[in-house]
Amino acid sequence: MKVDGWQKKLEGFLWSREHSPFEWGTNDCCIFACDGVEVMTGIDPACWFRGKYHNRKQAFRSLRAFSGGSVKEMADKIQRNFRWKTIPNDKREFGDLALIVIDNIDEEASRLSNQVTLGIVCRQGYIATPSIEGLAFNHNPQIIRVARV
Repeated sequence: MKVDGWQKKLEGFLWSREHSPFEWGTNDCCIFACDGVEVMTGIDPACWFRGKYHNRKQAFRSLRAFSGGSVKEMADKIQRNFRWKTIPNDKREFGDLALIVIDNIDEEASRLSNQVTLGIVCRQGYIATPSIEGLAFNHNPQIIRVARV
């Protein structure tokens, strides 16, 4: 269940991260998406692994411990735990979470995650993900799955 005024809160969150660069453990794709969920719902789906890693190696170790895999498996587990419904890609809306395929920032992370990244659906269907310069707004990425938060 989303909190009152979640749309404005999520817009404010996205603007606050617009120029925040990618950083393992504080602004990577998993933490970014979970931060957005917390803004919308008041619940932190990253509480199990938040603060437990600060580099790529620790991140993937934490994800394996949490879900047995990488970004996709983490997203699968969180979606199951919170009973979020999978929706058709063409029905995605502001605030949905999207699992997409893109070139990740880190070549090794890209290999380990099979280029899978978690992002937040923005207005007009763009999907926001962290990048070195700040948020990247992906217009037409390959979408694996969209979950309604």
